[in-house]
Amino acid sequence: MEGSLDIAASTHGLPQMLASGTTSMQQLKESLEKDLLEVEKKKKLEEDKASKTLKNSHEKLSIGETTQERSNTKMLYGKTKEQKMIQDEDNSHQLVNANLTLKLEKTEIKLQETENSLLDLEERHRQANIMIKEKEFLIFNLLSTELENASSDVSNLFTKIDRKDKIEGRNRIV
Repeated sequence: MEGSLDIAASTHGLPQMLASGTTSMQQLKESLEKDLLEVEKKKKLEEDKASKTLKNSHEKLSIGETTQERSNTKMLYGKTKEQKMIQDEDNSHQLVNANLTLKLEKTEIKLQETENSLLDLEERHRQANIMIKEKEFLIFNLLSTELENASSDVSNLFTKIDRKDKIEGRNRIV
């Protein structure tokens, strides 16, 4: 059980590493691999300890221990084996949990990047709309000015035509 607490403590560092924003995926992978190596070392130590206990028990049996002590040794061996199975299962759950935590952190990073991209696109869209409205305003003003100038030119032409018609009319009379 101590091993599982150590694993949990080391895997709890993963979210902090990711939240800092300075940790690369390679560093996270290395951290996870380091944790896995530590689990394997602890597992090996527990197996060695159980093996030594079993060996000592067998030596005592061979020296001529009583039937009761033999029974106790068998029971101890059974409990050790059961503890090893439980520890192995716990270790596998810890590894699955660490992998899922890593995947979750990657997904959260991608989500944050997507949100940032969306905000950037929305800002560019807003700026583009502002620029379009400014250009529409400029075009409207330019066209209004051109229309006024054209209208003034047409009025001047009509005035000149009227004057020309009056002059021609007077010239016909004379």
